[in-house]
Amino acid sequence: MTATTNNTCTEIAITSANLSTSNTLVEILVSVNGAEAISINPSPSILSYKLLPAALEMETFAEGTYSISLYTTQSSGDQTSESACALVICDLGCEVIPLYTDVKNLEKILAYEALVASKDCVTCSCSTSLILYNIIKDETNVNNCGCS
Repeated sequence: MTATTNNTCTEIAITSANLSTSNTLVEILVSVNGAEAISINPSPSILSYKLLPAALEMETFAEGTYSISLYTTQSSGDQTSESACALVICDLGCEVIPLYTDVKNLEKILAYEALVASKDCVTCSCSTSLILYNIIKDETNVNNCGCS
């Protein structure tokens, strides 16, 4: 499963080999920055899914870490579950650039660089991405965001 944020942060493309026209049920759970997950039930026969802010009752995506879990039930009754992490950090770079002028901000700068590197990492931990994001944003309420 992959969850890829487009370059304008207006959609997250979810793809999986488990999305099939023979599915009888598809459920997608999305947790934003460690908050309680929101359930989405698209058509069971989808082959991919474009997550839009409206599906999460948002006008635009909130910046941060999106833990996405996909549950499918095939017509044979077989069930699968998988998860991925997506990052919505389109405006974060502009917030971080001024920090580069002061060595006291080294922790935040390194956290940002690691977060950017993790965007293209399929094996990176969503929990780690959330910790990095919270270091940058000075937030200490780090929860397990629901995926490995």
